[in-house]
Amino acid sequence: AVLLGKALEHPHALNGLDPEKQQDRIREAREVYLRAIEADGKNQDGYIAWAESFLVAHRQHEQGRDPFEGALDYLDEAQELLESALEECGEGATLRRLLGSVLEAKGGPDAAAAEYEKAIALAPTDRLAYACLAGLRLRRENSPERALEVIDREVKACGDDDETLLSRAFCLARLGRKDEAAATVRAVLHRVV
Repeated sequence: AVLLGKALEHPHALNGLDPEKQQDRIREAREVYLRAIEADGKNQDGYIAWAESFLVAHRQHEQGRDPFEGALDYLDEAQELLESALEECGEGATLRRLLGSVLEAKGGPDAAAAEYEKAIALAPTDRLAYACLAGLRLRRENSPERALEVIDREVKACGDDDETLLSRAFCLARLGRKDEAAATVRAVLHRVV
């Protein structure tokens, strides 16, 4: 059921539709998520899909592409939904990471960082949780040092992948450690070619 909802509101499915038809499709998708939650309140998938839908809508609103024209406070709705999911379903790394994203978008970097850390504690190899936390350190705190600490924790827990290494190189360059940054980029290029 959740996959049907995601298909209904996928950007490719909405392209070319007038705003009213987009609204109808998105409402239909959210009804699908609601039915999934009602069918099994302990299943996190419906909550996660619905919260992701609100986050996407918030980003579209910020970019001036909101089919609902700001009729909903997407972030408050997403936060309430995720908090309900945590009550109903118990702890979940994806729920915590999404709650962190919501809190970050609402302007609460400390609360967001705490949620990202909880997500990492629940799923120590969740690369996306590390990426969210490192990104917060760079965007909100302008702290490449703290972002690099997070990236190094990720490499220790998950191993290195090209994207993580490139993020590490970016932080090293921001810190003025250009030789290390260049060596890291070369290592990635060497693995790719």
